[in-house]
Amino acid sequence: MPATVPPVTQPGRETMMARGWLDGVRSRRAFAYLFDIVIILLIQLIGFVVAFLLAIPTLGLTTLAFGPLAATPLIGILYSGLTVGSARQATLGQRAMDLQMVRNDGQPIDFLYGASHGLLFYLSMVFLTPVVLIVCLFDSRKRLLHDIVLGMVVRRVTP
Repeated sequence: MPATVPPVTQPGRETMMARGWLDGVRSRRAFAYLFDIVIILLIQLIGFVVAFLLAIPTLGLTTLAFGPLAATPLIGILYSGLTVGSARQATLGQRAMDLQMVRNDGQPIDFLYGASHGLLFYLSMVFLTPVVLIVCLFDSRKRLLHDIVLGMVVRRVTP
């Protein structure tokens, strides 16, 4: 019978604070989000240009692609799933700000978990904007509401 390896658990709040893993996470995360929004808008712009250029030879058939391209949250959810679900466990903005997302149980984040994080982020921003921002001020690990729901922590890669 093969031995099972227990998951690597996330260090406690005291360990994370002592090592500096949570230093500046709130401000770095805000700048990372701005960086990510620019990337998402660039992806959307490229999609619009491609759909527009293909509209001429296809006699306007590709203009049907403008609807899905206008759904920025959908692009954001896919972006989150692909980047957070990658080996680096962070979006491009988070990588630029030296941040990484980790699960409380120590398991790696896959595409569905990353996409769920993006989906819950957009839903919480639409319905609970003030609460989402206030929660991180009172949470000991500086997590937002959707981080708490999914059991995730955003921390610095190099403390």
